[in-house]
This record gives sequence, structure tokens and C-alpha cells, in this order.
Amino acid sequence: MGLRLGEGLKEIQRSFPDVIKEVRGVGLMVGMELYEEGAPVVHECMTAGVLINCTMDRVLRFLPPLTVTDEEVLLLLKTLREVFRQTALRKQ
Repeated sequence: MGLRLGEGLKEIQRSFPDVIKEVRGVGLMVGMELYEEGAPVVHECMTAGVLINCTMDRVLRFLPPLTVTDEEVLLLLKTLREVFRQTALRKQ
């Protein structure tokens, strides 16, 4: 699950290089550093039913339980991609 999460987040980073500075971590403890504040992303994810948090204003922290399922990881990745897509559309 850690590999799926990490690779999925890196794929999102490749899709939004102007928004996401870095993806780093080990196993299921992963951080995604943004170029801008992460609070709006956290809020949009929460509205969609996915709970994440932000540390140091710009680092989204993903720390799912060890019992996380494949479907839950895929839901997170799908939701996060959609949030970044919507954010990018608003900036245009």
C-alpha cells in the first residue's frame, strides 16, 4: 500500500509540477510539499469526504492506518487529483 500511495502521489506531482514541489516519505508516511498554502486543499478534500492534514503551511501529510485498503488509497488519489485540477481551473 505504501508503494501504491507514494507512486500515485508522484504521478499527481508530475501532472501538477507548478503546484507540487516534492513528494517524500517512507511507506505510508508521506508528505507532499506544495508551492502554496495547503489549507485550501485540505478543506476541499474534507468536503469530498477525504481527511488529510497540512503541516508547516505547505506540506500535506498522509498517514493512513496500516489497515488502509486499495480502494481507500485509490479514492484519496482520485480526490486529490480532482482537487488540484479544480484549483488549476480556478486560476485560469
